[in-house]
Amino acid sequence: MMNVFQKSLKSFHTIAIKGCREIRFSNGGHLFACASQSNINIYKFYTGENGDMIYKMHGGPVRCLHWFDDDSGFISGGWDGNVFCWKLYTDKKDPNDENPQYIYSLKNF
Repeated sequence: MMNVFQKSLKSFHTIAIKGCREIRFSNGGHLFACASQSNINIYKFYTGENGDMIYKMHGGPVRCLHWFDDDSGFISGGWDGNVFCWKLYTDKKDPNDENPQYIYSLKNF
């Protein structure tokens, strides 16, 4: 992550992700999702923090990411033929409120 000054770029924060193929900013710009192989990491843009926002479910590399309009979650599609709908904030006490919220799978892919 870099800060832009008049005629120079200054390094602000370095995030060590290898093989990142997809980065998508949220609609509000305060979060961004990085897909590295079959993992998706969500970072806060202003601080570079990750917290516990790591999503693992794809059997192969993640192909695309799309944020919900209200930035409450995102959809990920993978080369394995699966599409997952993720919620960012789930109620840990409610066993029915878990991630991924919805799973769509192509048969014989």
